[in-house]
Amino acid sequence: MKLTKRFHHLPLVALAWALPVASSLAQDEATTEPDQSAVFEAMGYAMASQMRLNIGFSENELDSLFAGMASAANGEDPPDGFQESVAQA
Repeated sequence: MKLTKRFHHLPLVALAWALPVASSLAQDEATTEPDQSAVFEAMGYAMASQMRLNIGFSENELDSLFAGMASAANGEDPPDGFQESVAQA
């Protein structure tokens, strides 16, 4: 019983040490993670330039184009009427 009374506050001490350490680790991870959005934006720009897509699109056309790209990038099946639509493009 004496041992229990003597160390009864030990979990609080461990918690007081662990919280700042965990917070510091999370902060370090958040600050060291590079911003990938610029990389993906550059990839998108390069892809559109190489495919000569710099002809000007409406917002609706861009939304549809990006939806198709997302479907293909995620491994989904082609949309209904894919062959016919590609023939019109």
